[in-house]
Amino acid sequence: MQARPLKICPHLIPGPYPFDGALVLDDHLGPTDWLIRCRSCATAYLLEMLDWDGARRLYRMRVPEPQAADRLLRDLDRGSCDLSRARDQAHHFSLTSTRLAQLALLDLAAGELIEVLEIPEGTAVPGASWRELPCDGSWIQHLG
Repeated sequence: MQARPLKICPHLIPGPYPFDGALVLDDHLGPTDWLIRCRSCATAYLLEMLDWDGARRLYRMRVPEPQAADRLLRDLDRGSCDLSRARDQAHHFSLTSTRLAQLALLDLAAGELIEVLEIPEGTAVPGASWRELPCDGSWIQHLG
């Protein structure tokens, strides 16, 4: 079994999205929680929105087990008559993915990765869903 990285792959560099969206798990005027794959190495990442300011969105980054990402995509593509099962499976997927020490700042309107930011030492990043956070641009201003 391949170990999950503790840092992002070297391919996620600023510019046009260097990844493909594999699955949008939640959306509000654009993806808020989504599974992406690096175009160069196919590493899967789970992005969870932490904050937004206009078209700019700041995401926590997680890396799932490769088999878990494939299984989630396969199961949700196959469908189910039990909608709560899909929600529960996506939630479990999030909880079992390793949180990284980086945040991704994206411009959704331009389709660009603006920057990958290291979380400053001692900074407590909230783990709550974007629906429970202010999403008022304060994290982007603080780190930007």
